[in-house]
Amino acid sequence: MVRQAKLNTPEKRARVGERIKIAATQAGVSLKELADLAKTSPSMIYQYVRGVTSIPPELLERIAAVTNVHIQFFDPDRDARAMLALPADQVAYEESSTPLASGGSGDSGARVRIRSEMDHLHALADSYFRPKRNRTSYQAALEQLLALTRAAQHPAQQATVLMRMSQVRMDSGEVMEAQALLDTARDLIQTEMQSPTGVAVTLDIVGVLTHLGETDTATTLVEELTQNPDPAVRARAALAGSRIMLRSSSYTAALRTLLASAEAIGDMKSDWRDPLLLTGLLSGVADLLWSIGRIDGAIRIWQRALGEAQNAQRADLFVDLAVQRSRALLLVGRLEEASRQIELALMVA
Repeated sequence: MVRQAKLNTPEKRARVGERIKIAATQAGVSLKELADLAKTSPSMIYQYVRGVTSIPPELLERIAAVTNVHIQFFDPDRDARAMLALPADQVAYEESSTPLASGGSGDSGARVRIRSEMDHLHALADSYFRPKRNRTSYQAALEQLLALTRAAQHPAQQATVLMRMSQVRMDSGEVMEAQALLDTARDLIQTEMQSPTGVAVTLDIVGVLTHLGETDTATTLVEELTQNPDPAVRARAALAGSRIMLRSSSYTAALRTLLASAEAIGDMKSDWRDPLLLTGLLSGVADLLWSIGRIDGAIRIWQRALGEAQNAQRADLFVDLAVQRSRALLLVGRLEEASRQIELALMVA
């Protein structure tokens, strides 16, 4: 049990409140639903989450039970990442206990332990990423994940984590750092570049190169991907190619690549289509219309793209599209509609 004495400072109460939110996110329940399950009121849960009030230990135990996390996860003096990785019914280990990777007959158990921690850290990172990203905590969770994937000697997992870290760098405007992380990811899976992870790494590299204006190298990588037999890969490659063409103001070529993406999407079985592909295609068409001065058309297409992003439950993509659409609305003098669009983006962000 987490002792009441440990929760007697605002900082520690806030730390416990943050962990309650993480536990609810991992369990797939809202705070209101959590209140019902834990037999308390929503208003009290919100106070505990904000750190206004110290939560009774017996209520923490009920929250741990309904969210299936270890009770020590709520101990503000323990490492959240380590405690989240423990099964709910396992006795908590001390930081000075046996390390994860040990020799001899314990290797199999260590691998299982690492795998369990990786799964829970992925969940922790996702809880920080969506719907409202806590950048510092998200980065910390990714760094812990990277250490574990290295300990497990799993190159594909390392590459995936490095991709996520590169996206954080790109969002912060640290483009060269993002490129270095992606280059490392590509080196790790050099022999698996046709795998889903390899394709994702290549497309992220194309995005960075396009941002840097290195369009020739980016185009070469896209052309390699367009030879892939998987229509989903060809569709993504064509969308990446359209962004290169738009950057170069080659509007006719951009239209051709968008048509190629639409054709590849059409080649896919309807129940296999990634909804984000259609969102990307609509966004690409809107970007092209914007670039050639067809603002009203771009506004209409961005509205459709927003609907697809909402259906895909991608808040981050929804916000990006909403900002683009509001900018276009401002340009044509539709100020009230632009204001509503911005308000909606701020609510989702």
